[in-house]
Amino acid sequence: MYNNYVYCHQPFNLHKGGTVGYLSNLYLSFLSSSHEGESDINHKFIFPLVNKPKPTYLDDFTDNAFKYLDDYKNGSGSQSLIKERKKFFKESLPNEISSLIDFNNVSSIHIHGAYNFFPVYNKLKVLGLENNVIKVLTTHNPIKPALEDMELITRTIKWSESDQAVLKYFFDERDYWAYKLADAYIFPCKEAVECYYSSWKDFKSIIKKDRIFYCTTGSRTKKPLTSRSILRTSFGIPDNALLIVYIGRFVKVKGYDLLLSFADRYLNLNNNAYILVVGENPVGDYLHSRRLIFVPFTKEVGSFIAAADICFMPHRSNYFDLGMIEILSIGTPIRICK
Repeated sequence: MYNNYVYCHQPFNLHKGGTVGYLSNLYLSFLSSSHEGESDINHKFIFPLVNKPKPTYLDDFTDNAFKYLDDYKNGSGSQSLIKERKKFFKESLPNEISSLIDFNNVSSIHIHGAYNFFPVYNKLKVLGLENNVIKVLTTHNPIKPALEDMELITRTIKWSESDQAVLKYFFDERDYWAYKLADAYIFPCKEAVECYYSSWKDFKSIIKKDRIFYCTTGSRTKKPLTSRSILRTSFGIPDNALLIVYIGRFVKVKGYDLLLSFADRYLNLNNNAYILVVGENPVGDYLHSRRLIFVPFTKEVGSFIAAADICFMPHRSNYFDLGMIEILSIGTPIRICK
C-alpha cells in the first residue's frame, strides 16, 4: 500500500533537466533500495505513461478561496487571455493519473512545481479530501516562480502592456494560492529559502515556517557516451583549446545574460578559447563567433561535461541545480560567477 504519491506532469526522462530530470533521478534512487521511507511510509512515483496528458477542467467548480478570480478587473487585457488564465485554477488531474492513486488510503501527495498544484488540490476538493491529505509542495525555481515564468513567456512573444499585466497577475495568484494552500514545503537547504524571501515580498506572510523541511538534491554519475576527442572534433574544437561549457536554462536567474556578456569579452581576449552553450537554441543578442557554439537539447550531457576544461555557472540564486550536481559527479572543474 502506498501512502505518499509523488506527482510528475511528464514521463520519466533522465535526459531532461528541471522537475522531470530531478524526479527521474530520485525515482531511480528508490528503485535501488525500496519505496519505503521513514515512519513506514511507502512512496509511489506517478509519471504519465507516454506523453503529458491533456488537462481536465472542472467547468462547474471553483474553490471558494479563489472565486474572486472570475471578477478579474486588474486592468485591461484581451478577454481570451483572461479566460485562458482563469482555466488554470479549475484544472484537475487527468483520469490517467487519478487511476494510479488509491484515494481511500492516500495520506499525502508530493507536488512538484506551483503549476502542478491546482490539478491535485482540485481533485482532492471534489472528493472531499483536501483537508485529510497532506499536500507537500516542492518548487523547482530558485526564486519566486512567477518571475521566471514571466521572463520565459515574454522573451519570444511581444505581448501588449495590458496583456503582460494579465499574465503577471495570474502567475502571482497561482504562486500565492499554491503556497497558501500547501500544508508543507521541501527546499534543498535553508539558503534556498532566503532567495524566496528576497524575491517575493509577501512570502513571509504566506509561508508556514514550521512546515518547511529540507532535502538535498542528488544524481547518479553522468557517464560520457562520446569521448572528449571525438566530441571536440565534431564541433571543430582543437584538442589543445580551452573549452568552457555552460549547461542550463537560458534565463537571467541562471545567469544566461552574464554568460553572453562574459563570452563577448573573453573570446575577444583569448583566441584559443571556445564556449559551448548546451540546452536551447540561442536567445537574445549574442556574439556571433565560430567559437561560441549553441547546442540544443541533447541526451549526451555527460559527454559535454567530460569534454570541458571548465564548466561555467554564472547563477544569481541557485542551490539545487541538477546540472551542477551532474558536473560534480564527473569531476570537471566548476567556475561559479555571480
